[in-house]
Amino acid sequence: MPRKRRSGSEPIKFDSPPEINKLIARFLEDVAKDFSEFSDIKAVSDPLIYGFNVRVAKDGMPQITSFGNVRPAEPKVKYGDDREPLVDILDKDKDVTIIAELPGVEKRAIRITAYPGEITLEARDHGHNYNKKVKLSGTVNPNAKSAKFHNGVLELVFAKSSSHTRPSIITITD
Repeated sequence: MPRKRRSGSEPIKFDSPPEINKLIARFLEDVAKDFSEFSDIKAVSDPLIYGFNVRVAKDGMPQITSFGNVRPAEPKVKYGDDREPLVDILDKDKDVTIIAELPGVEKRAIRITAYPGEITLEARDHGHNYNKKVKLSGTVNPNAKSAKFHNGVLELVFAKSSSHTRPSIITITD
């Protein structure tokens, strides 16, 4: 394939548009071949979603969490029906706020179970399946101070607690 390169980091130019189409087709074939070599997935009809969230904790150290329905596992990648939602934890002086993105589900489909050191989020609605266990750095009172869901965003606020109490099922109020 004839390519013309200019000096420096300028883009590659092709002699004709069909060459670009051939290059893109070859690239897609290579990606499909590479993906089949490291994955147990035979045929996928649902979208593959994987992302990560980076935030700085109180101690100044970065915390990286992932979300999506693809889970890295050596030596191959695992794909599941359940998707991990994007979750952010805001650890304040007296409260812990958990914000989770659950697009495509309605409030009635969300199940939240709170333990002193962990929150479990589940939602199954309209073909969207979410499942995530959120580990907390300390203990909280499992009875949420507030639980709101609006426009696909779930916000839970828990008071910090030093005592271990029983798990609680959370009901979304708004």
